[in-house]
Amino acid sequence: MKKTTIIVITILIIALASLGMWALWRFNREGKIVPAEDGSAYYFINTDGELVSDIPFASYCRGSDNNFLHVEFYQIENGKPQKKYGYADNSFNLIKDMSWNTDEDHEWCKIGNGYVLEVDELPTKTLKILDYNLNTMATVNDVEISSIYDCYISDADIISVRASNGLWGAINTEGEWIIEPKYKELSRFQDGYVGACEDELWGVLDTNGNWVLEPQFYGYISPNNSYFSVEIKDTPDADRKTIFINVKGERLNNEEYCGVYSGYRFSEGLMYVATGDKENHLVGYIDESGEYVIEPKYFWASDFHQGLAAVQKKIDGQYKWAYIDKNGKNITDFEFDDVGDFSSEGYAAVEVDGKWGYIKTDGTWFLEPQFDDESSFSCGYATVKLEKGQKIKK
Repeated sequence: MKKTTIIVITILIIALASLGMWALWRFNREGKIVPAEDGSAYYFINTDGELVSDIPFASYCRGSDNNFLHVEFYQIENGKPQKKYGYADNSFNLIKDMSWNTDEDHEWCKIGNGYVLEVDELPTKTLKILDYNLNTMATVNDVEISSIYDCYISDADIISVRASNGLWGAINTEGEWIIEPKYKELSRFQDGYVGACEDELWGVLDTNGNWVLEPQFYGYISPNNSYFSVEIKDTPDADRKTIFINVKGERLNNEEYCGVYSGYRFSEGLMYVATGDKENHLVGYIDESGEYVIEPKYFWASDFHQGLAAVQKKIDGQYKWAYIDKNGKNITDFEFDDVGDFSSEGYAAVEVDGKWGYIKTDGTWFLEPQFDDESSFSCGYATVKLEKGQKIKK
């Protein structure tokens, strides 16, 4: 009897100890941010390829200055991981512990230079403008937003948005209408100009809402203080032809280009343009005098960044990307399935066989392909998606 009692007591002590350890473990986990159920998460890395934060985010959206993030994450609540949404600062810490449990509580945001546009639900007639401390700067109650494409931020404190009357105008970060909503659509402001559609034709407005170029063009335009693309003929998308003009209406040259495969603005003094049509075309680069500096010979191309651009050709039946310099010289072979632009940090994200890595401006590897997803470097940081237990290989 005595022996049986001792055994029972021992079992009870072990059970209580185990229960106590489990309760302590659960208590210590409460409120922690954890990876998704499959163990994957996005992490921030620096220009040495090292993790700068151990917080596992499920997704993110960052501002142009990288000082403010909108994040999705899983947080332990009542012992179970719950998907939440919130904001983080440039140290990757949640701001004010402000978070929402569902998309219904917080639909989306767009991050501008020092401000945030926030929508609680879609569709909505209310747009909130916050500062980076999440203080409300303005609330606009006469908008009509059904998707993220009903509102554009710009490089200035001007926001193109659809109003409650169904037409587009522009507001400032105080929520004041600086261009009355009377246009079928507006593009994004750049260099003090915006494309505006009226009676199915596009023209250019300044920040005071005055016409710089009267409506006369077909298709969406994004003006700037250099040359930009416009369509002068009403043709199907596949056949559309573009020319390049400035805000004075002056043409860059007398050429018409294949609009589907041509750029819409100059980058570092060059712009890619396509000859021919959608089914039979070649892409090259022109300078700001309208002359070719790299003859058309590619299937597709991208803007120059840090003196380099990605170009695409068909190699052995597959379309592959490579990088060239401004003389058209290859710095890599045509070996990439997908590519990003070079950042000021000197790295570009590239995909090979379903995995992403980063190369340097000399074409050598910084981080070999190993990530399921990534972002370009900005302000010294990039994000990479790591699987459960995955370590970064340098």
